[in-house]
Amino acid sequence: MDSTQKTSSLVTDQTVPIRNDQFQFQTWHLVVLLIIAAVVIKKFVYIKDKTRNDQ
Repeated sequence: MDSTQKTSSLVTDQTVPIRNDQFQFQTWHLVVLLIIAAVVIKKFVYIKDKTRNDQ
């Protein structure tokens, strides 16, 4: 078995690391934000009507 080292196609000389002054957050922040947005949208879309309840 050869143990040759291969160059990654993902990291090249053109790859630039993220700067410290750029805004970044983890994936779970986005998930929480989307859940909150869905709840808020649901509150606006829901029509409160006595005749439509329990149907």
